Amino acid sequence: QLLKDKYRLKESQIHQLLGALAKGINQEILGKETVSSLHDDIEKLKSGVPLAYVVGYVDFLDCHIDLSEKTLIPRPETEYWVDKLIKELKSEYTNKKYRSLKALDLFCGSGCIGISLQKALPFSHITFADVSENALSQTEINLRLSKIDKSRYEIIQSDIFQNLDAEFDLILANPPYVGFNDEFGAEIKHEPQEALFAGKMGLDVIDKFLEQARNYLAEKGSIYMEFGETQKDKIEEILKRYEYSTWEFHKDQYGKWRYVRVQL
Repeated sequence: QLLKDKYRLKESQIHQLLGALAKGINQEILGKETVSSLHDDIEKLKSGVPLAYVVGYVDFLDCHIDLSEKTLIPRPETEYWVDKLIKELKSEYTNKKYRSLKALDLFCGSGCIGISLQKALPFSHITFADVSENALSQTEINLRLSKIDKSRYEIIQSDIFQNLDAEFDLILANPPYVGFNDEFGAEIKHEPQEALFAGKMGLDVIDKFLEQARNYLAEKGSIYMEFGETQKDKIEEILKRYEYSTWEFHKDQYGKWRYVRVQL
């Protein structure tokens, strides 16, 4: 994967290279500088650095998502529910070209969720918000890479809703939800901890988010929020506590509870 995605080698070159590994990496195939870079990358992988950081990007739906700022790596589970949401919105807004969709991508990280919507839905305007300056810088890079017109988005540094004052038709949230007591792979130690961890049970940020979110939701608007596979019951308790009236939980492609749609 590294050879294909970062070094852009063709299948025939990869087979030729693998065949020469027993004798050492063949500089005639890759070149001296590339061989040196590849050795460095292999050492990074051995030390636990995620492949996505070594390659420098991931593909997310129809988007090339740069990760040069080392933001949270987009997960397949997130890609799954965003793809489903886009299809639902395309169907819902068919023959309603006069309508516009005003959405918030909160905890935006790399910007992968909001940018995917913008590429698929030309009538959408997205506000990207995150407390991290790195995340906002990364989002801006990816907006440029996807050639999204500047009139269709704004970027705001905000601790949850702190610096936001608008109402949105759609609030998209992939908050930190890993608990300090959870089991997790060693590779996530290389990712931004503030984008992953949220207290002992992983619910601290989700609780604050749901407490405030209803005040930023337009009439008939919806919240789509990702969460951890064991958190469904606790989140339902939070929704009842803050007097939301309608919600529906959904599973990911692996059959695990992964996101919830909430309405007022």
